[in-house]
Amino acid sequence: MTFAVQLFLAFFNEIEVDYEARINNCQLAAQAGPGTRVPHSSFLILLLMALSGTYWILLATILKSANAFVVNPRSARMSLRSLLSSTNDAVPRKDEPQDELVEAKKVHTMTVCMVPEAKYADVWDALTRARTELRDPGLYRWPSHANILYPFFDIKPQNAESMNEEKLKLLVAAARVCEPFQVSLDSFGTFGGVLFLYPRSFRDGVGMQESIPREEGVLDEEPLIQLQSLLQELLPECDDQKRNGKYTPHITLSHFSSLKDALDGQAKLETWWQAKEFTVHEIYVLKRVGDDGQFKILATLPLGVNSEGAQVHDPPIVFPAMPLVEEDWVREERMAYKARRNGSGTRGKRRGRTRKKKTPLQRGPSKSRDTPEEIAKKRAERSTKRERLAQEAAETGSDDYTSSLF
Repeated sequence: MTFAVQLFLAFFNEIEVDYEARINNCQLAAQAGPGTRVPHSSFLILLLMALSGTYWILLATILKSANAFVVNPRSARMSLRSLLSSTNDAVPRKDEPQDELVEAKKVHTMTVCMVPEAKYADVWDALTRARTELRDPGLYRWPSHANILYPFFDIKPQNAESMNEEKLKLLVAAARVCEPFQVSLDSFGTFGGVLFLYPRSFRDGVGMQESIPREEGVLDEEPLIQLQSLLQELLPECDDQKRNGKYTPHITLSHFSSLKDALDGQAKLETWWQAKEFTVHEIYVLKRVGDDGQFKILATLPLGVNSEGAQVHDPPIVFPAMPLVEEDWVREERMAYKARRNGSGTRGKRRGRTRKKKTPLQRGPSKSRDTPEEIAKKRAERSTKRERLAQEAAETGSDDYTSSLF
């Protein structure tokens, strides 16, 4: 055996020893109670990522997310060892045949989000009443929700025979780290012309007025924000929900043409709105099919170490309290909102970027796997869609109809 091989084996043995020590630290942290932070080493994380496969990457990522993974008596009484053993089958290994996985890309027809469970009928009724009074253009398309990762990967394309389970397994692993938590809908906010409710999250009856003791320097983040941070660590491509490095969870109530109109809508709701609370036991992967489609549940992800993993719905299922059809006024509001958005020129210029059309030489050879017949069919569908959108835009008085739906 050469000296280089011996040196490598000795170095790797040091990694295993350090890994076992960190497992013990995690167990001690779980026993210590609130505010305990799991130590980590950036150098070790980089080395593990370089030497090993997805299993080690998951371990390193969770260690790196220690600031977000705050241990408290009920919500996280688990060590990293138990987490990894419980997700042993939920992480793809290097020797798995990757060519069987379905190629995925981020699309605006997929989201990972928080939605009140159907059993909280009073919450659904209040949110539906508020959105109806404000003439929310998304009333049919979207349930009342807070996006966590959006847009998300199309893990189940319409024509695919199988699902891309790699992304789903990472979601399951993260959901097991996060124990169920409570949400209170007791304050409003605005993003320009968007009026929303802020889903303030907490655990064990501890709200904003009662702070949990924390180790100095550890950010006292809400559980929903912690969950989003962990999910984004595992899926770093899905960073769209953070603005300037900050995630602000929100449940959209309606879209308005101006901030003034949004504030007027808020004043109207404040005359009757009473704070609503519910417990989040699960989050969802939602999927929409078609321009006029509704977001339905593709997968349910229970939270907590004792959860049984994802429940996949094929075909996707509808939330029980969602409308069965899109009423005329909702569609009219949706078309008017789309026309306003197109007219503002925001599409293609997000975050200060302007899309430049590439030449055929810059684009290179086509990466499409479609047959010539499938390509011709898609082009015909796009042409039909453009004609329909042109007609709808003409009816709403807009000349710009090329934007996709919101």
